Amino acid sequence: MMNFIGRGTTPTFNFFVPFNENQVSAMYVTFAQGGSTVKEFDEDDVTWDENQVIVSLAQDETLDFVSTSYAQVQIRAKLQDGTCLRSEIADIEIGDLLKDGEI
Repeated sequence: MMNFIGRGTTPTFNFFVPFNENQVSAMYVTFAQGGSTVKEFDEDDVTWDENQVIVSLAQDETLDFVSTSYAQVQIRAKLQDGTCLRSEIADIEIGDLLKDGEI
């Protein structure tokens, strides 16, 4: 997994998980910073490739992060058999821009 988000870029994150799309009844990929959610994706907002969850951020979404502190990402899922899972929380470095805004 990438551990860097450059503000104003369009990064893609690939998460390998121990389940596939057909096993999921609910799932969230949450990006947070400073104790608040910045962006959250559910199972319908991601792309699947077998046991890989793929999440892409748009320019405007990466501009919502503040470059002076790290962000975090975590996946939570509930499988159809009732099993609930979560990933470890991963820290992500946020890189700043000299010229802010979308291009």
